[in-house]
Amino acid sequence: IDPKATVRGVVTCAGAAVQGVVVTDGVNMTRTNKQGAYGLRTSSDKSKLVYLTVPSGYEVESTRGFIPRFYRRVTAPTSVEQVQRHDFTLKKVNNDRHIMIVSADMHIRNRAMIKTTSSATPSICPPKGELDSTTFRRTYLKTLRDYVKALPAGVPVYGMNLGDMTQESHWTNANKATLANFVNVCERGGMPIQTFHAIGNHDHDKEVSDDDASAHLYRHFFGPTYYAFNAGKDYYIVLDNILYKGNKKYEVGLNDQQLNWVKSYLQYVPKGAHLFVCMHAPAYFYNENYKLGRVAELLDLFEGY
Repeated sequence: IDPKATVRGVVTCAGAAVQGVVVTDGVNMTRTNKQGAYGLRTSSDKSKLVYLTVPSGYEVESTRGFIPRFYRRVTAPTSVEQVQRHDFTLKKVNNDRHIMIVSADMHIRNRAMIKTTSSATPSICPPKGELDSTTFRRTYLKTLRDYVKALPAGVPVYGMNLGDMTQESHWTNANKATLANFVNVCERGGMPIQTFHAIGNHDHDKEVSDDDASAHLYRHFFGPTYYAFNAGKDYYIVLDNILYKGNKKYEVGLNDQQLNWVKSYLQYVPKGAHLFVCMHAPAYFYNENYKLGRVAELLDLFEGY
C-alpha cells in the first residue's frame, strides 16, 4: 500500500479478501493486494468519489432497489495524517452468462399528456391528463418486470441506462422533474434489475457552466460519470462524452482526463477481451457533420480488443 495514500480500504466477499480489484478516484488507479487492501493518493478537491470496477463473478449491493453502490464519497479533509477509510463488500455470483438490458432517453418531465386519444391511437399511449411519470411506471416498468420474470431462471439480469433520464429545463418548474424524481419514480414503480447509468446532456444542471460541476446531481444519485464494471468475460466501460457549457449548451467529445483514465484502466484488461463502450452521444452519426470529438484517439486505445 502506498505509504502516502490518503484514502484506504479493503474489498471483501463473505468476510474474505478479494485480490486484484481495480480501485480508482477517476485520476489515480490501483488494485487490491492479497489482503484485499488498497490505497490512493486523493483529496476531495481533486476527486469527489472513490470507486471500484466490479470484478467478474461478483456483484455489489443496490441502493434504492436498483442503483449499484460501487462508489464511496470522498469528504474533506484528507491527508496522510487523516486518512479516510472506504471499504467495499462484494457478493459472489456466476455471471459468465448474463443478460444486459439497454435503455436510454426516458426524459421524465412530470408533465401531463395533452393530446386526446382516438381509435387510431395505439392502446399503449397514455390518456389525456396522465403524467408521463405515471405512464412510465404503468407501461415501461410493468413491461420490464414481466419480461424479466419470463427470462431463464438463474441467469443474472442487469440494466444499462444511457442517459437523459430527465430534462434539465424542467428541474426548476413547478413539476420538479429532477433526478431525485426519476429515482423515486423507478423505486416506486419497482425497477426490477440493478441498473448502471451514463450521464446524458439533459442530466446536467443548466445553471452551472462548468462541465464537471454541472454533473453534481448526477453524481449524488448515480456516482461517477465514467467508470467500468465486468460481468463474465465482458468488460463494460462507461464514459461521459457530454462537454457541458451551461444553459443547455454542450459539445460531444472526451476530455484528457477520461482518455488518460481509459488508457490506465486498459492495462488491467487482457488483450483480445470483449469490450462494451457505453455513452450517451453516439461515436458516429448518419449526419456527416456530426462526429464525437477525439473519437479516433478513443478507438486507438481499443486496438487489439
